[in-house]
Parts: sequence; structure tokens; C-alpha cells
Amino acid sequence: MELITERKGNKDIAWSTETLDSIMDSVFNYELAHTREAHQKMRELYNEILSIEVEKLQAKLRKEFYGNENHFSVSDVIRIVCDFYNLHPKELDKKSKERNLAQTKQVIHWALKNNVVKNSLTMKQIGSLTGFQHHATVHHNERVVRNRIKFEKRFREEIMQICNKLGAKTIWNGNRLEIKHQ
Repeated sequence: MELITERKGNKDIAWSTETLDSIMDSVFNYELAHTREAHQKMRELYNEILSIEVEKLQAKLRKEFYGNENHFSVSDVIRIVCDFYNLHPKELDKKSKERNLAQTKQVIHWALKNNVVKNSLTMKQIGSLTGFQHHATVHHNERVVRNRIKFEKRFREEIMQICNKLGAKTIWNGNRLEIKHQ
């Protein structure tokens, strides 16, 4: 019989391997007996979660995380920016260097990357929304818009109007556009 010793405070406790095996068997048998109960409880919880209305859950999550129930979605960003530049959202899939199309995509990329509307999209996901563009293109477009905001007053005012339509208050502090969610 092999002994395993363990120090607890100022006492030495000795365990035989047979005792440990016995304890493990008891735990295993207990778990096996209660597995059906555990599965039943898990099924009940799962069904309860599914029964919650999705819209109510989304509203609750929006309020909890963003403090605002009137939260705009990513599709709202696309729709509002496209409307602003008189472009149909289906045209975003086109590969073209047309100025209006390129600028619309750039503004959408900038708005999503800078969380004008709260989101957790990666740059790759943002690019896929506008014609399967590479993440580096999204980064470049965001930088182009940031620089244009800095140096072109008319463009900066357009961006501020778009942000206001999306429920984000914008403040120009002389060299950077600050976005505050209402």
C-alpha cells in the first residue's frame, strides 16, 4: 500500500492510494447518477433562454451595454451613408474607382471602424460589407477620411451631418473629430 502525504497547516495528512481510488469511485458514481438530472436542468434552462423574445433581449442588451435603446445598426450606417451620397446600397458590391462610390465606401469604413455606431466588427468583416474588400483597404480608407476631415472643412461638415443622423454627437477640437454617443 502506497501512502501520499500532504501538509495542511502544521499537520501531516497521509492518504493511501486505495483511499484515493475509493474517493474517486464515489465521485464518479455520484456524477453518473446525477447526469440525467443535470442534463434535464440544462435542457430546461436552454428552453427558457430560447423562449425569451429576441427583440426584447436585444433592447435590453443595447440598454445595458450602450445606455441607449435607440441604437443604430451597421445596416443603418450603410443605408444612411448611401442615402447621403445618393447611392443604392447594392452598388457597394461594384468594383469601380468612381469618386462617389469610392467616397461612400470610405465613409462607411471610417464610421464603422471609429464606432460611430457601436459594433464589434473586425476590419475584414467591415470590408466584406462593401464588396469583399481586404482589411488593409478598410484601414487605408479610414485613414483617407481621417485626413480629409482634418483638412477639408466642407467634407468634415458632411461627416458631422452623417454622424448626427446616426445619433452620434460630433465635436471638432481643432485637429480631431470627437464622437460622443447620445
